[in-house]
Amino acid sequence: MLARFVTAHPSVMRDTAIDAQIALGAIYYDLGRLDSARVVFERCAARDASTAACRGHLGLLALRRGDRAGAARIDAELAALDLPVPLKARASIFRARMAAVSGDRMAAVTLLRTAIAQGAGIGNPIDNGLAVILGYPEFGTLAGYASFEAMRRPTN
Repeated sequence: MLARFVTAHPSVMRDTAIDAQIALGAIYYDLGRLDSARVVFERCAARDASTAACRGHLGLLALRRGDRAGAARIDAELAALDLPVPLKARASIFRARMAAVSGDRMAAVTLLRTAIAQGAGIGNPIDNGLAVILGYPEFGTLAGYASFEAMRRPTN
């Protein structure tokens, strides 16, 4: 279906808006079209290296390819980004996703807590709410981990 859409609307591949490129890359990533996602996110990161979503997805893609050194480099770049707080939260979420994929459950939960402290999960347009954040597939590796499960429980 995506291939038909891109074929019917080739301008989406040439769209210069970073947000459109991020959305397209995320669709490719979610559909498992990892080579296509990487091309989009590399182009996006080349245009604006401070875009956490582009860098974060490249880190996740590096991990999926088994490139732990590349992922560690991207993690350090995300940590060093000088962004306003809501955007810093996005970088922390990607770092948490990468930590979860790497098997570092403690780091993943710590980074999730950091993201929440930076404003993630409060319904701002950056992250779409805590339930969405905690539902990223990468966090499936945290199922049963007490610190993560405590974050998922509703607080009253």
